[in-house]
Amino acid sequence: MYNEKHNAEKFKRLLDICVKENKMTLVVQHHKEKYNGQFPIWVIIEFFSMGMLSHLNQLYFKDESAILDIR
Repeated sequence: MYNEKHNAEKFKRLLDICVKENKMTLVVQHHKEKYNGQFPIWVIIEFFSMGMLSHLNQLYFKDESAILDIR
């Protein structure tokens, strides 16, 4: 399912950093208290940097040619 660029440990570290950087937001506080720190992808992705989005993209596409060019 994943390509050779997949690095689960790095992705988990980046997620932890993302949550720590946004720990004062109501969304993060809510999910930490009510759902034991579990975040659906549609919630946590709101806090991703462009670098994090790029890393997420690399998990699913083997190379840039797999991405549709929408212009």
